[in-house]
Amino acid sequence: MCSLKTNDNYYGHSSTSKKITKEEYYQLLSDLKNYEEENCKKSTLTSLLLDSSLIIESKWRFYSIKLIFCGNYFYLYHYDKPQRRQVENYVNDMYESDLMLISNECEKDCEKKLDLKEIEKKNIVRSRMNLERLVKTNEDVFKTFITLTFEENLDDIDLANKKFHQFMNNFKKRKFSDLKYVCVPEFQKRGAVHYHLLTNIEYDDVKLLSKDEKKIYKPNDGWQVFKILKSWRYGFSNVQNMRDVNVVGYITKYMTKDIDHRLFGHRRYLYSRNLDLPKEMILNLNNIEDFKTYVNKIPIETSKLVYSGQYFDNDNNVVNFYEYKMCLS
Repeated sequence: MCSLKTNDNYYGHSSTSKKITKEEYYQLLSDLKNYEEENCKKSTLTSLLLDSSLIIESKWRFYSIKLIFCGNYFYLYHYDKPQRRQVENYVNDMYESDLMLISNECEKDCEKKLDLKEIEKKNIVRSRMNLERLVKTNEDVFKTFITLTFEENLDDIDLANKKFHQFMNNFKKRKFSDLKYVCVPEFQKRGAVHYHLLTNIEYDDVKLLSKDEKKIYKPNDGWQVFKILKSWRYGFSNVQNMRDVNVVGYITKYMTKDIDHRLFGHRRYLYSRNLDLPKEMILNLNNIEDFKTYVNKIPIETSKLVYSGQYFDNDNNVVNFYEYKMCLS
């Protein structure tokens, strides 16, 4: 805040040695005070305008194209209305606590309005989508499909997951340090937990798998040929060769769209941390550099269109969606 120090003895002084009256002095004092107060307002306004923390749009990046690269596949989202995303590592001390409060209140309000079943369905759809992308990103890695069951009727998902993680950690330490996998837990009809995995274990690895194959007949699938995972001591194991098999469809079919409340609050799929993850890119086609990247570096013309569709976002704006598979030379 601006302040003006006064001195009642000052009115007797003048640079021209000319005496001024006390009334004239106080008039000058009043004029000076008004002048400085006006300057204070301008200075405060200028400082506010220059304060980058108050320039809200500076923390946002706008885009009209979103790309997600998953190995030999990529997804393209073309938004009818430009989207915006908060810049990574953006910190705003003035608003962070307020935004957190607003966000929490919005979440509580949404939970009240949305049916819990609807929330769970959305979670399942999102999990299936993320699992599919992860599998596609590592499609060339997976060699075998493994089913692990418990001999006892273990229906406690927490205990089953604990035993599963213990087994996988020991297996990686003692048998196969470079183990890569994705896994979907599921409940059998009898209520027991079992696991479906895609792994990078070779089907002819006799150190990890049985040397001889076995056969089993299933009414829906016919005769199946498989091997045994030697280290699994909790029950039955089934290891199938994934050569010339659509690995994506093979694993995602076990994550059904039906709600199973026994999995509520638990991860619907598990995976090893040494897998490659999908990579995302956002582009603003009104930006010349982003436009060049889109035209010159995104291999749309040399890729095969797998699927295309259109949907509306929460604000009823059109979003065009495309899935491509890159043609390898």
